[in-house]
Amino acid sequence: MTEMWCGESVFRLRGNVVLVRIEEQWVLSCALSVGTATVDKVRAIISSDEGRGVSKIGDSPGQQSAQPLDDDAPTTQVPVVRDDNPPTTKMPKIRDDNPPTTKVPVIRDDDSPTTVLQAITEDTQPVVKNAAVKESAASASQSKTLPDDKIETASAASIAATENPSFVRVAASRRRSRHTAPVKTTDEPVAEETSGAPLDETTPSLRATPPKEGNLSDVAEIETTPSLRATPPKEGNSSAEGNSSKGRRPLVVVLVVVLVVLLAGVGTLIGLTKYYDGKAKIGTQVAGVNVAGETVADVVATAQSAGGSFDIATDFQGKQQTFGMDDLGVTLDAQKTAQDALATGRLSWWPFRSADVPLAYSYSTDQIQQTLTAAFLTDEQLPRNAEVTFDEGSGKYTATPDVGGLNIDPAPVTAAIDTLARGGTIGTVTLGTLNTAAAVQAPAADEAAAAANAMLAQTYQFTAGNKSVTLAPNQLNQFIKLTTDTATGTIGVGVDEAGVAASLPAILNSALAQPPINEQDLYTPDGSKKIAVQTWGQDGTVVATADASAAAAALVSAMESGQSLSIGVTTTTQHYSVDKVMVGGAYDQPNGSKWIDINQSTFLVTLYEGTTQIRQILAVTGAPATPTHNGTFYIYLRYTTQTMRGYNADGTRYVSPDVPWVSYFNGSEALHGAPWRSSFGYRASHGCINLPVPEAKFIFDWAPLGTMVVVHN
Repeated sequence: MTEMWCGESVFRLRGNVVLVRIEEQWVLSCALSVGTATVDKVRAIISSDEGRGVSKIGDSPGQQSAQPLDDDAPTTQVPVVRDDNPPTTKMPKIRDDNPPTTKVPVIRDDDSPTTVLQAITEDTQPVVKNAAVKESAASASQSKTLPDDKIETASAASIAATENPSFVRVAASRRRSRHTAPVKTTDEPVAEETSGAPLDETTPSLRATPPKEGNLSDVAEIETTPSLRATPPKEGNSSAEGNSSKGRRPLVVVLVVVLVVLLAGVGTLIGLTKYYDGKAKIGTQVAGVNVAGETVADVVATAQSAGGSFDIATDFQGKQQTFGMDDLGVTLDAQKTAQDALATGRLSWWPFRSADVPLAYSYSTDQIQQTLTAAFLTDEQLPRNAEVTFDEGSGKYTATPDVGGLNIDPAPVTAAIDTLARGGTIGTVTLGTLNTAAAVQAPAADEAAAAANAMLAQTYQFTAGNKSVTLAPNQLNQFIKLTTDTATGTIGVGVDEAGVAASLPAILNSALAQPPINEQDLYTPDGSKKIAVQTWGQDGTVVATADASAAAAALVSAMESGQSLSIGVTTTTQHYSVDKVMVGGAYDQPNGSKWIDINQSTFLVTLYEGTTQIRQILAVTGAPATPTHNGTFYIYLRYTTQTMRGYNADGTRYVSPDVPWVSYFNGSEALHGAPWRSSFGYRASHGCINLPVPEAKFIFDWAPLGTMVVVHN
């Protein structure tokens, strides 16, 4: 790598010392020149016709450099070397009074190299501070012109002057492609030759914009910017700055790589955070099943699939039985399982979570124990709580002592459920027993019995007019409520308010009032005609509703407080009601409604229940002068005995006392016994159906009011 001066300008070249031509454009950088001897060497190089290979500065005129053009070689600052100074000469100081910018002359394509050099020397003249440099520049301007085909693209390089200890470095950038980006050069200090003192001013860098292709005349002026003040290296170590820069490069590379990795990691983390927002995080499992990336609905489905049902096989002393979830009262809360799976900690955005969430089963240990105990143990093996019972004979409460027993231990089954919840597997669960004391002990039962008997010992009396009633212990028993609490081992004694309100009015009405009797009227099957009154109505009395409610509340209060009670109530009249009752209706079916068939041609009376014949009796019907009327009728009135009066066919009156078992069906026509007759099967009555007395009684007992009677020939 060498440096070349033209007039007062210096060019740094990489490889062969040549001028640069890029896309038909000239690119030159100007700086201060050095001594005359150096200019002569440059002139010799420019005037040579060696093609692309030229001599380096300091070589013999005929010696050529075989080094190729190194476009990528780094720019290196070369320290000032003087002939009269030791090797450890310090770097020159850089002055701040240089002009801020220096114009680079415009170079056109038709200019010869000599003209170019002259233009450069003239435009950069104000920068020169050393007379020797000026002389060298003038000498260089007279050098032989280099042919255009020998001019090549030049890169910046550095060199130390052989005669003048001062040096100057200017970077010239080379453009490989056709574009208009500016070329930046590095600012370097310029040393002054006089008496070895460092030059106080610096040579500005150049920033050039190459012209468009094919028009070198349009090369724009290039402004130079003064470089910053530089700190020279330590004495005796002129390459310290370069070595330091090289030493920092691996660190910079490492930092850049680390930064790239960090940025990539942050980007990946942001993407994962956004994707897993509202979903199960990476590393989340439910019962051993990976649910990463699943939504709440997905996890619910996964939970139901993983543990929606199960069976647990059990063995107790050789007896085996399998229980399902429903048998044990176990339910799966898939929604809660999903919520647990998607739950996050303080860093809710963090997309990673190492968690194996169990299935959210809910169950009652007591219920599981009761199910297992009922399946494997008998009642005699179970513990029995102390109890309080009412003795009807004595009218008092007594306590029954407790008895200890066995229960199945539910722990193995609950452990199996927990294992299944975590996605594990189980085999047959072996069961054992627990010696269990009764939940309610005898002292608790004794205490409760005493409290209940204290209620029975009180007197509770109710009065209405001249009637009164005192509740007996067996009546009060239905109002006393005993509540066994196995959790606390106690038996509570209280009053059943609802039971008192429902039952006390009936007790009071039965003892203090007279209920009404409702009337029942019989109607034909179609309800169109009233047949008879089966039951006559009768008004009654009833305890007033308000008084009954007040009496119930007073009784509850007295029993709870352990006090006696005497209270009066009033009764009011209650009228009877009339009920409409339809008779018959089922005459066409076996064993149906009762009815009587009377055939006046055969004089037979036949009894039926629906289509089923019950009895047949021979009778005497009405005489031709006083006939029995044909038709369908219903028994509407009955007497066990009656004295009958009426008129004979000739108009005379008759009286028949104590006629038995009378059943009227049509006006004055009736079925009855005829003790005055010894034979039957002819016409002779006043219109009634005469029957043997026993047969009349049978009909009276068999046929109630409303029985249908059909008379025909």
